[in-house]
Amino acid sequence: MITQLNYEIIKCKNQIIDKFDLISGSLRKKNNLNALFDKGKLTKTQKLVEKQQSTTVLEQYITNFKALRDQTDKQDRTIRNYFVLIDNSEIKNATIEMIDKWLEMLGESLKSIASQQLAAIMDQTEGYNKELIKEIHAKETLQELLEVIAGIKNISMEMEFRITEVQEQYRVLKMYEYPIEE
Repeated sequence: MITQLNYEIIKCKNQIIDKFDLISGSLRKKNNLNALFDKGKLTKTQKLVEKQQSTTVLEQYITNFKALRDQTDKQDRTIRNYFVLIDNSEIKNATIEMIDKWLEMLGESLKSIASQQLAAIMDQTEGYNKELIKEIHAKETLQELLEVIAGIKNISMEMEFRITEVQEQYRVLKMYEYPIEE
């Protein structure tokens, strides 16, 4: 009888260990936690985002991380493994903290890109404004003014696209509730 009980205890112990492996494996696959906690990947992604400066790519990253955060937040803090109760609250908190770090990095990158592009647009328009308000005293100054007007006409379509892109960047920041300076 003792041998039989010992065999049953060992069998239960092995089932519990197997279930621990199954649970931890599914957590890794489901949430891709290894990539999430990889600081090298965080730095690489940040450099890639700043290099590409694509609002669509950034919005996709932000959407994915927001969904992962919501999914992680909805998970139970405890999991029952037969008669053992597993408390994964530390993992859950650490995961949410790391997701927030990724979201902060993405928001800061998008805010930086948007503000740089907005500043460049404003500088360019102010430069044209200064050229347009010059006094016309001679034929040469009139010719310079006409060249400035022609230059403005040549870049008007490009400028509209740039302004629309900046508006889209600020819309994404506002939609995902990132703080924006006036």
